[in-house]
Amino acid sequence: MRSRSMKKNPGCSWIEIKNQVHMLLAGDKSHPQMTNIVQKLYELSLEMKKAGYLPSTELVLQDVDEQDKEQILCGHSEKLAVALGLLNCPPGSPLQIIKNLRICGDCHAVIKFISGFEGSAYVSSNALINSPAHAHFPNISISAEITNLQ
Repeated sequence: MRSRSMKKNPGCSWIEIKNQVHMLLAGDKSHPQMTNIVQKLYELSLEMKKAGYLPSTELVLQDVDEQDKEQILCGHSEKLAVALGLLNCPPGSPLQIIKNLRICGDCHAVIKFISGFEGSAYVSSNALINSPAHAHFPNISISAEITNLQ
């Protein structure tokens, strides 16, 4: 990609809470509630690991150690948006999250676990990809629509 002067768009997710849209970028720490978001994700990761979840660190292509790979996965925008929604919405209320890219396998597994612990959530991905995708499991729906860029 570099040799062709191409750049990957960062993962970005939007969630509406109390009539305000929040935009979260992968790895970005600028949101005013980021300390609480990171703490919530940490607490959820402990619960998920007790239930058998293992982070899919093989999906991280950077040449870093396993602990850094887990941190990179924790910074994915959809996980940040889900945690923000859980912190600011009544328990069990549906969360609708819009994404600009396809959801990765690890995020899919994490949101499935979180759905079981926290109640219902809904994630919609308006992906800039060539094929539509849709997955549904208890309390969560993840989908991707086709959007062609010219």
